[in-house]
Order: sequence, then C-alpha cells, then structure tokens
Amino acid sequence: MFTRHALTQLIVCLTPLLNPVMAYQDCHRASLLTNQALDLPDERQYYPQQKWILNQAIELCPNHPEAHNNLGYIFQEEQNYTQAIEHYQQAIQAQPNYSNAWYSLGEVYMTNNGGKILSV
Repeated sequence: MFTRHALTQLIVCLTPLLNPVMAYQDCHRASLLTNQALDLPDERQYYPQQKWILNQAIELCPNHPEAHNNLGYIFQEEQNYTQAIEHYQQAIQAQPNYSNAWYSLGEVYMTNNGGKILSV
C-alpha cells in the first residue's frame, strides 16, 4: 500500500508526463468543435453560433490553425478586417505552411488596400 505522501509524490512526478496527453486531447476536441462549426450552413445567420463554437475550440487549443482560419473567414465576411487579419496571422503562426490562411490574409489586404502591396 502507498502512503499518502508516496501517492502525492507520484502524482507530482507524473503530472508533467500527462500534460502533453491532455494537450493532445484538448486539441482533438478543438478539431471536433471546428468540424461542428463547419457543419453549419455558410450563412450570416449562423455566424454568431459558429464564432461561439470556434472560440470554444481556441480556448481548448489556443494554436489551432483551422479554428483561427475559420474564425478569420467569418470576420472577413462580416467586414471586420482587423479581427480577420489577427486570426489569419494566428493560423499562420501556428502552421506556417497553411496556404488557405495565407491566401485569405492576402485577400483581406487586397480588399482593404485596393491591391497595393502592404508589409505583413
């Protein structure tokens, strides 16, 4: 039988090993939420619900590129370009080769600057 002290020590030692597993599970749940948001129709009336779901995904997994990209898309559709740019950049920071986020970021810059080149 373990003493209370021995169990406490065991938990303290195992916690760092469990953190990556827990982070993976959170990001997996975030992916499920992102898919749930995508399952809703791409219509303005669903944007508030989609934003809520995607924000829940980002809360679980702050560097989830698809959640940030999809949230950026909604903000772009709502013409909230500042927020769209922020989320596209976060998607790119999380996954630098994420071509959809790069393309969408370029689209926002083109829309807002009449096609002139901006520094990123």
